[in-house]
Amino acid sequence: MPSAALVLVTILLGLAPMLLYAAAFLLFDRFEREPPALLIGAFLWGALVAAAVAWVVNTSCGVALFWVTGSAEAAQRGTAVLVAPLVEESVKGLALLLLAWLWRRELDSLLDGVLYGCLVGFGFAASENASYIWHGYTTDGVNGLVVTTFVRVILLAFLHAGLTALTGLGLARARLARGPADRLAPLLGFGAAVALHAAHNLLANLPVLAGLPLTLLDWSGFAALLAYLAWLAWREGWVMREQLAPEVAAGLLSAAEFRAVCSLGGHLAARAGWGRQRRQEVRFHHLCGELAFRKLHLATRGADREPHAATDIERLREQLRAARM
Repeated sequence: MPSAALVLVTILLGLAPMLLYAAAFLLFDRFEREPPALLIGAFLWGALVAAAVAWVVNTSCGVALFWVTGSAEAAQRGTAVLVAPLVEESVKGLALLLLAWLWRRELDSLLDGVLYGCLVGFGFAASENASYIWHGYTTDGVNGLVVTTFVRVILLAFLHAGLTALTGLGLARARLARGPADRLAPLLGFGAAVALHAAHNLLANLPVLAGLPLTLLDWSGFAALLAYLAWLAWREGWVMREQLAPEVAAGLLSAAEFRAVCSLGGHLAARAGWGRQRRQEVRFHHLCGELAFRKLHLATRGADREPHAATDIERLREQLRAARM
């Protein structure tokens, strides 16, 4: 295969599946949707910044370990188990830390933290997969390309997304903290990501556990992640119903509007139209989601920790009134 074609194929095989997975995961974000620019930025951080920095640091540490041990096998395993988990989860987690610092108010729920973490992880996996697929082809031709693609895109599809989701979950928990103990959540989430990453890499280097046993363990974790995402999405629906019910009694929303903005069918219907009407429907649903979560934060965290919440709530109510006119 010509070099230019090989580069294009490996990029597409690495990138396209991860974009599809990322788009599928975003379907869980129904009620209070995130800014597209931040979602794209999270994916690109993983694919470009985190992947590049991790490659440089991992490679440098691998060279240093080989220089110290004189063993290529020891250097490879040491890098995989001791270096890569800490380095990769750190550079991926940095994107989430910047998000929690610069765009703090976009972390409205635990679901937001998990989804942003997944997007960074999918971006990182896209670049890493392309690198592995290239290596597979150069060492074993088309057979290596096919096998490597299957392993990276199917068997390990959610590895980096699931790990980075733990860091995002910890940061979101701290953002919504109700007590001092919640401030430790980012360290716990990051520590769990590093530990599970190291455990995965260690088991992958043990012949007795590599292959099917490790795949079953990985997919058990992936299934748990999907189940947790489904629960978080259901919980957001509960928040919408709880926080917006008083707005119906106050006359801000009609009963029909309340049912629409609190249901999956209503959200799908709002996005099924075209042109100006669709944009208005989508904006109306978004404003309702923003209002519900601002009210939740004010009620659970108090005005001292959410000083802008009361002003935001009144602004959102005014915007909803204007949107109905």
